[in-house]
Amino acid sequence: MTARIHSLLPQIAIVIGMLALVVVPITLYHRMRREYDVPRGTDVFRVVAGRWTTVGRTGSCDTNTTTLRFTPDNGDLILVRSRPVRSTDGGLDSVFRYPVVGHTLHSIQVVRRNETSLNADSTPVTWTLLLQSRDTYTWRRSDWLSLRPSPSYRRCPGS
Repeated sequence: MTARIHSLLPQIAIVIGMLALVVVPITLYHRMRREYDVPRGTDVFRVVAGRWTTVGRTGSCDTNTTTLRFTPDNGDLILVRSRPVRSTDGGLDSVFRYPVVGHTLHSIQVVRRNETSLNADSTPVTWTLLLQSRDTYTWRRSDWLSLRPSPSYRRCPGS
């Protein structure tokens, strides 16, 4: 009886391993691909504009928000934080302006002015705001692995 169990263990391990080879990539794909396309006829810029906070313990629509708005031609994203943060020049700031370099029904791609971080091909990194639902988004940076987005943000009520 014991010999029989020992002969089954390698077979069970092989089946579990083969199953993992199928399930793990599918799971990772679905985690990466959580995108929300705004309905046709809806403007992604209007959907994204508003007041947001981080998802989780640090998120608070009363004390820790980020307001996103766009110039009339949608050429720039203006990001206003309720608390100042350290800017690339070392000072504290709460208003940031980023040129929009592209968009889809579920994302808006921006670049920071005077960006010093580079992709492998020596081009400046870009940032992509990726809608996960009408009321949540995350950021992805072009030199990050697709599996490593920023924390998620949620829309504040009334925004």
